[in-house]
Amino acid sequence: KMLTKLGTDYLDMLYIHAPWEGVPWQEAIPQIDELIDGGIVRYFGVSNFTVADMQEAHAIAKHPIAANQVEYNVLTKLNVTADFIAYCAQNKIQIIAYQPIKRQAVLENGTIQKIANAHKATPAQVSLAWLLAKNALPIPKAIHKKHIDENVFAINIRLSDADIIALDNVS
Repeated sequence: KMLTKLGTDYLDMLYIHAPWEGVPWQEAIPQIDELIDGGIVRYFGVSNFTVADMQEAHAIAKHPIAANQVEYNVLTKLNVTADFIAYCAQNKIQIIAYQPIKRQAVLENGTIQKIANAHKATPAQVSLAWLLAKNALPIPKAIHKKHIDENVFAINIRLSDADIIALDNVS
């Protein structure tokens, strides 16, 4: 029914949204494996999974986890620890950053503004460039063409090591 509604015969990725306590998310994994085997789904992703959650999913799944979508931005880094990044890298799991800009908070941050001015960029662009430098794939919300164009420009920004360290320390 979902495929018909979307006008396609497959999904690129199917996510398990979150490992909520009391919800048997583990039961979905064999079903997702069947959908991948049947060509209905290409990849399996998770959202808001910790390293322990990903390890548990790996132990159950026949197919690898392709992505983990987490809240991650220059102001919100709590869940994306060094261990999390290492686990994802070792297992070829793409980190997808939702809420990558936190627009108002980013616009008001002095460190981000200073780096943006040095690059003739906006604070939002610098925030996206920082995520790209961290090998995370940001998925910013953009309704207006101006914001879409602004977001795309972030791929042209090359942050220095000093910029990255300064942004790493922003909270």
